[in-house]
Amino acid sequence: MFGVWLRYFAWALWLVLLGDGAPTVYAAPVLFPDDPQLPPGRLSFRSYGAEAGLGNLAATFMAQDPQGFLWVATQDGVYRYDGTRFRRYGRDEGLPSTYITALWIGQSGDLWVGTERGPAQLRGDHFESVPGSASPAVDRVNGVGRDGGGTLWLATATGLFVQRDDGAFSIAPGWPGGEA
Repeated sequence: MFGVWLRYFAWALWLVLLGDGAPTVYAAPVLFPDDPQLPPGRLSFRSYGAEAGLGNLAATFMAQDPQGFLWVATQDGVYRYDGTRFRRYGRDEGLPSTYITALWIGQSGDLWVGTERGPAQLRGDHFESVPGSASPAVDRVNGVGRDGGGTLWLATATGLFVQRDDGAFSIAPGWPGGEA
């Protein structure tokens, strides 16, 4: 599957303007120097754009899930790459906003995105806004992560938030205020 192929590559994205002014995302494979199975020499570049389903090229984050899918966060939604095509997730799929400001995939495969209008978690094939994220306190998400105990944390424009047992978020105890 796609994950096996990606095992040999580290991906980097560049936004490039072609001669006709159309932006294209280029992915460049980088060899791991100690892998004897890979051939020496030049590797080709592969470009991805609208023809592969990647409708927005302002990529802000990338992550690979345990199943091998590559997730690309953009300024117009999240795209999942299966090795052949990109599939877009936007407001119709439950995102509170399509401007993605954070992307995080846990070891168990749980996918969280931060947007201009709060956090959302992928559940099946649809995103769900997190309870309490409609609160004005949890708005633009700058970062998402879990600590060693499994607690989810959100860094936002208005502070640092921690997920409560009921799934909602509240300001982190002891946070002095301000952007996190």
